[in-house]
Amino acid sequence: MRSFGLLIGGIALSCVSQWAAACSCVNSTAEQRFDQAQHVFVARIRSVEDIASAPMYVLARKRGEDWDPEPGRDYGLRARFVVEKRIKGDARLVDSLVTGYGGGDCGVDLRPGRTYVIATGHEGGVGICDFTRAFEVRGCDDVEMLASLVARASDGVTPLNLAAAENSGVFDATFDEALRAGAEPYELTPENCPRDSDR
Repeated sequence: MRSFGLLIGGIALSCVSQWAAACSCVNSTAEQRFDQAQHVFVARIRSVEDIASAPMYVLARKRGEDWDPEPGRDYGLRARFVVEKRIKGDARLVDSLVTGYGGGDCGVDLRPGRTYVIATGHEGGVGICDFTRAFEVRGCDDVEMLASLVARASDGVTPLNLAAAENSGVFDATFDEALRAGAEPYELTPENCPRDSDR
């Protein structure tokens, strides 16, 4: 009975490790991923379309063909977006964003109405292994992170200040004052939006 339990455990571990290996990111820094992207911009997702894959897969199998689907082209999600802020490259060259469903195919959970920092090439492919992440300017910490992205795009050496945005969503009196004074979130700089801890 014990050997049967070990056998089942071994099979389960094998399945989990194969699934986990399906989406394995190369060990690189945020700066390296940022630098590799042709285009980096902040975008609000307008719509997301599911690219149906099941019919293609079934048809290929019936024909006895191998089918190696590509996320975003053969299956996954295609998203239309509006650029909120350009950081690097030219977002106008990206027609739409494409990604897998998540999990084993490294897809990003793109949702209509949400805002993301997008890092991509001309083809618009995004995944959890690149620099793409949900993002909203909610405070001066977010302004500081965004400023580090813009500086890195300009000089290629400024370290990215991703830790600044870890407090995102925390009430920030300085940011609130700036917005009430008529400032636009993407126009703020760390100089005119110091963090509460800097005052």
